[in-house]
Parts: sequence; C-alpha cells; structure tokens
Amino acid sequence: MNILLIAGHGAQDSGAVAKIDGVQYREADLTREVVSNLKKALENYGVNVSVYPTSHDAYTDYKNNKLTSFANFKSYNYVLEIHFNAGGSDLRGDGKIKGDECFWPSRGAATGLETPITSRLFTGSS
Repeated sequence: MNILLIAGHGAQDSGAVAKIDGVQYREADLTREVVSNLKKALENYGVNVSVYPTSHDAYTDYKNNKLTSFANFKSYNYVLEIHFNAGGSDLRGDGKIKGDECFWPSRGAATGLETPITSRLFTGSS
C-alpha cells in the first residue's frame, strides 16, 4: 500500500492557534509533528509512506494549480491530510465544525478506512 501524508496548513498559514497555560500552539506545527510520527508508525507495518513537502501548504498549492507538481496523487492508494479543528470559545458553541472527520472527493469512493480511523482518534486504541 502506498500512502501520502499531508500536514495541514503551513507556509504563511498557521491554521488554528491556541494559547493554553501560557503556551501557544499552532495547527501547522502540530500537524507536521503528527505526520512525522504517523509516517514512522505506518512504515513499521510495511506501508510505503510519502510526505507532501512540509514547507508547503497543500491548499495554497491547489489554489495555484501546483498541487500535482509536488505529488503524483494517482500513485497512492490513500491520501491522508492531517488537521485539527478549532474549538469554539463560547460554551454554547459557534456552529463551526469541531471534532474529527474523514471525507473524500465526489469523484472518489470511500475506502472503508474512514470509520476505523475516526473511531480510534480519541480512544487511543489500535
């Protein structure tokens, strides 16, 4: 199996930013940390893993028609882009997406991996 990992945001886009106990966390930094660790974990299972250039924001590359300059998406069985959704700052909620999600383009099809991935995000199970 060939998997492409994409760390969300980056370049000039920090993504969500939070300050917790005086420490600032940037989504772009955390997604790169997760991608690095996930690559190692998947390779331990014999999976061929590539990483989209972490100096780039894939969404910006997409908007500038440069996405395929950095990865041949047709050569992968699965592409996983890591993001962390921002939580609302008010107790009643702000109506924005929170939690986890898996989606695929309308021209693609679900692979069956989406539910197992999301069901394990918060349980820590394997």
